Amino acid sequence: MSHLPRFSPKALFALLLLASVTLFFGLGRAPFLGSDEPRYAEIAREMWVSGDYVSPRLAGRLWLEKAPLLYWGQALFYSLLGANELAARLPSAVGALFLVLGLWACARRALGEREGFFVGVAAASMLGIIVFAHGASTDMTLCATLGGALLCFWRATQSEKHAFVWILGASAFTGGAMLAKGLIGPLLVAMIGTLWWIWARPAPKFSFATLGAALGVFLAVSAIWYGPVWARHGEFFWNEFFVNHHFKRFSSNQYKHPQEVTFFVFIALVGALPWTPWLFPAAAEGATLRPRHNARDAFLAFAWVWALVPIAFFSLSESKLPSYILPSFPALAILAGEALSRGELVRRGWKPKWILLGGASLMALIVVIAFAVYARQNEHKLSHRALVLGVASQMKAGETSTVFRLPKTYEPVFYLQGRVVPGTGRHDTFVAEQPEDLLPLLQNGSLIVFCAPRDAPMLENSPLFSAQLLGTQHKLRAYRLTLR
Repeated sequence: MSHLPRFSPKALFALLLLASVTLFFGLGRAPFLGSDEPRYAEIAREMWVSGDYVSPRLAGRLWLEKAPLLYWGQALFYSLLGANELAARLPSAVGALFLVLGLWACARRALGEREGFFVGVAAASMLGIIVFAHGASTDMTLCATLGGALLCFWRATQSEKHAFVWILGASAFTGGAMLAKGLIGPLLVAMIGTLWWIWARPAPKFSFATLGAALGVFLAVSAIWYGPVWARHGEFFWNEFFVNHHFKRFSSNQYKHPQEVTFFVFIALVGALPWTPWLFPAAAEGATLRPRHNARDAFLAFAWVWALVPIAFFSLSESKLPSYILPSFPALAILAGEALSRGELVRRGWKPKWILLGGASLMALIVVIAFAVYARQNEHKLSHRALVLGVASQMKAGETSTVFRLPKTYEPVFYLQGRVVPGTGRHDTFVAEQPEDLLPLLQNGSLIVFCAPRDAPMLENSPLFSAQLLGTQHKLRAYRLTLR
C-alpha cells in the first residue's frame, strides 16, 4: 500500500474481543499439563522467592536447559497474582496477543485495512497459536519475540524515514528471542531476513553504522542474562546450555524425539486449522509474486520465507517436537488470511467475512468448551493436581517430599512449592532408582514419596522403612515413608 489505511477502532475492538477468548480464556482453569509446564512454573517460582534471576534452579538444583525470559515473565505475574497456573501462563498469552496485534498492524499497512483484519483474525483463531498461548512454556515467548523482530525488520525495509529506528527495534526483539530460547532466535531471524532480501531486493540499504548500532543493541539486550550467567557458571553453562541443549538436541537423538522428515509439514497443516484450506490458493499464487515491484507482493513473499524456513530447518534436526515450528504459524496466518480476504474457496453468493466469522467463532467455542467443560470434568485424567494438593494437606511441619523412579514428573515439585527435595538418582535430578537411595532423605524421620503403581511394591515391601499410602490417582501414588 502506498499510504496507511484509515484506522478502524471497530476492527481493533473485534480483534481484542476475539483474542480475549481464544488466547486468554481458561488460563487458570486447567491444571498444568505434561512435564514442561510445572517444571518451568517451579523454576520461575524459585527465582521469585529467592530473588536470584540469573541462575535458574529446580528444587534448589541448577537447571540451565533454557534461557530465562519466560521465567522472568512468570515471576512478574507471580508478584501480582501469586504462584498459580494463571500467572504461569500469562506471559505466553500476552506474547501471543502482542504478536496478533503486530501482524494486524503490519498487514493493514502492506495489504489494506480489510486484509489486515482478516490476517489478525486468522492469527488469533489459528489452532497452533491458541494451543501455545495457553501453555506455560518457552515456545510462545520465542515466537512472539521472533515475530516482533521480523515485523520490525519488515517495517525498516519499507520506511526510508524511520528505517534506523525500526532496525534497532528488530535488533532489540532479536536479543529478546535470544533471551527466550537461545541461539535459535537470532539464527532464524538472520536466515529469514537474508533469504527474503535476496529474493525481494528492497530499496533501503543499511549503512555500516546502522548495522553496527543494530549489532550493539542485540548484544546489549542479550548480555542482560548471558553476561552474568557466564561470569557465574562459565564452562558448565557452556556445556549444559549450548552443547547439550543446542547442538546435541539438533544433531542427535539423545533426547529421544525422532520423527520422519515430513513430520513438520503435517504439523503445519494441522496447526493452521481452521484456515489450512486457504494455504493452497496462497501457494498457487506464491509462484507469481513479484516482490521487487510492490509492497503487497513483497509482504507475501516475506511471509512465505518466514513460514518455510523454520519448517525446512527443523526438518533436518534429529530431534523433532511440534513446538519447534511454532514460529511459522504467524506467517501462515498472513498467507491464509490474505487468501480468504480475496474470496478464495468461497462459494458464489457467500461473503469471505462470513467464513471468517464462522471459523473464528468455531475456534472460540472450542476453547470455551475445552476449558470450561472438558478440562473440569477430566482433571483426574489430565493431571495429578488433586492428589498432590491432598497430600500437601497431610504433610507434617518440616516434612519434605521426593519422587521415586519418575523421571518426567514435576507436578509435585510445583504444587508442593518448596517441599520437594532432590533425589539421589544418577539419571535425573529428582529420581531415586532404588529404595536405599531414599535413605539419605529420611534422616529427619519421614519422607513423602511419589511413585508409579508399578513401583509401589518396591516401597511397600522394603525392609528399610514402612510405607503408608496417602493417596492414589490415575498413574501416581503417594506414600509416607518412615525408618523401621
